[in-house]
Amino acid sequence: MKNTVAVGDIAKYPICPRMVYLKLQGKREIPTSKSRRGQIEHRKIEKIVKEGFKSIRPYSATRTPEKNIFAQKLGIRINPQALEELEMMLSGADMKFFDYRLVSYRLRIIGAPDLIAKRGWDCIVAEFRGASSSYVTESDMVKIGAHVMLVQDVLWPELDKGHLVYHKVSENPIKEIYLSRDLRTNVLGIRDNILLMQQTGKIPEYKKTNHCRRCGYFVPCEKLR
Repeated sequence: MKNTVAVGDIAKYPICPRMVYLKLQGKREIPTSKSRRGQIEHRKIEKIVKEGFKSIRPYSATRTPEKNIFAQKLGIRINPQALEELEMMLSGADMKFFDYRLVSYRLRIIGAPDLIAKRGWDCIVAEFRGASSSYVTESDMVKIGAHVMLVQDVLWPELDKGHLVYHKVSENPIKEIYLSRDLRTNVLGIRDNILLMQQTGKIPEYKKTNHCRRCGYFVPCEKLR
């Protein structure tokens, strides 16, 4: 949508601005094994939540032995302890929405949080993260921050925090992130940089990171050098 910024792009920007630039230029992002795993795990968690956490157990991603082998090859893993803590966090929630698309014309931000749950007069916003540790990166911070701002502006003005659920982690898998003034400022600053990129088409400087070889934009990015 013109003159708006996707939350996913806000999250990509701290990793590498060129990822956002190449997406804006219409370049196709090649799916990686990591992104495929994330999509499958996301769907599994959504199914577990919708079923009322009835399938919590030493969790295997699929039921049949053949599919379990396939899941192991992909590296699909969801920690049962993380699921138990997610169940406790959502206890009493009477409405749950997955990937519910929201648009804030005032903030000029669009996005679809992984999970929005309503519990009485309370609202819970959560993002599922497939990292092997619960270390909160800047990308994670601005993503949950942007989604909290979006839900706050469109649905729930009283909302002041979100949750990062690291579903592969057993110890402290859920991080509570408050929407501080600094986090809001960081999100809006990244949004403004992306809007400027939309308007000028200026190519961001090359930023070599450990992520480059695994990046779905590696080939078109190399052509810009």
